[in-house]
Amino acid sequence: TLPALSQGRTILLRRESAHRFLWDQISYVAPSSRRALHAAMHACGITDYRPSALRNDLHQLLRVQEALHLHHEIGEIHETEFGQGLWQEIIAAFPLTRVELLARRVKDLLADTHPSGTLRWVLRERSLAGLALHAAFADRVTRALFPGLTACLESVLLTGDWSAVSQAADAGHGAAARHAAAISEIFCDGKRRNDLSGVEARIERRLGGCLAPEN
Repeated sequence: TLPALSQGRTILLRRESAHRFLWDQISYVAPSSRRALHAAMHACGITDYRPSALRNDLHQLLRVQEALHLHHEIGEIHETEFGQGLWQEIIAAFPLTRVELLARRVKDLLADTHPSGTLRWVLRERSLAGLALHAAFADRVTRALFPGLTACLESVLLTGDWSAVSQAADAGHGAAARHAAAISEIFCDGKRRNDLSGVEARIERRLGGCLAPEN
């Protein structure tokens, strides 16, 4: 069950699902994301990272994570770069494929970098816990699409300069908009030709680098 979703202009937050999601993300966090996760914990006043101790403090991280979920959904409601109808067509045409994964991550990135979305909330609130948790839980594809996320967190941690977050959000939104336009253009060209057989390969040639294994 998703921890949050929007229906029209209504946003539903499922606390129990969010709690399970958060615990799972912490339990299976990638080694490369542990610095970001520890920064989020430290910002929440958590210094004992042992699971037995962390369970007692999880509510502090949960409040931050719920705010991230909420503002992601707000960003999705307001985001218009990737037309909802067209996006639904694309993921329906290519279920359980790399194209679906790319389309979903691009749409997520558009929402997170939207003026009403996640990173703008982080910036307004100067929420180090929010920025660090967002970076810690970004998957490999998201990091490839949006390398500025980890870089801006490092900048804030090292210098306290929050302008890096604004710059990263602007750059990330521009890149996501270009990716959305490329995916849409290739898909619509296939529809006009009444032949979607080559669409997946063309999209992978254009954006497949984001799916390459990390070094």
